[in-house]
Amino acid sequence: MSLKKFVPLLFIIGILLAVPAQVQARPNRNTTSIMIDDVVVHDYDGDGVKDDAKILGTLTLASDKPKTNIRCVIAYYLTYVSDGTYDGPMTYGTSWVFYKTYTGFSSAPEGTDNAFEYCIDNLPYPGWYSIRAGSRVKGQLAISEAFLFDPPGGGPGPIGR
Repeated sequence: MSLKKFVPLLFIIGILLAVPAQVQARPNRNTTSIMIDDVVVHDYDGDGVKDDAKILGTLTLASDKPKTNIRCVIAYYLTYVSDGTYDGPMTYGTSWVFYKTYTGFSSAPEGTDNAFEYCIDNLPYPGWYSIRAGSRVKGQLAISEAFLFDPPGGGPGPIGR
């Protein structure tokens, strides 16, 4: 992993460590996991352009005893993945970090899957994007694999990357 890609990932981890997460569960060691299941691009903000992304994911929590109403913070790291076809102005930058606090999640000894979603309005460039999610629950960090998606109007994408 290049230093250019590694620095933003460290930034996400820093945010997750800095933002307090009050949790009622006591997760077991290595039992928190997060995954982005899908990204759906559509016109969610009603501006007539399909340039909004809804991130759908799953956060799995396990604890010694069943708990409900767990609060956690999920940070999202969105990166524009240039495929060489867009040569317009890059006025917004090429990567962004968003975060949201979620409540009402639950856990159980065998692990409980909790669905989450997050909308990003007005993706600024045609082409490919990469999104990762990271969570902090009771001091435990989990980071998802990168999920690549292509809003309409982009090029063929980052083939071979």
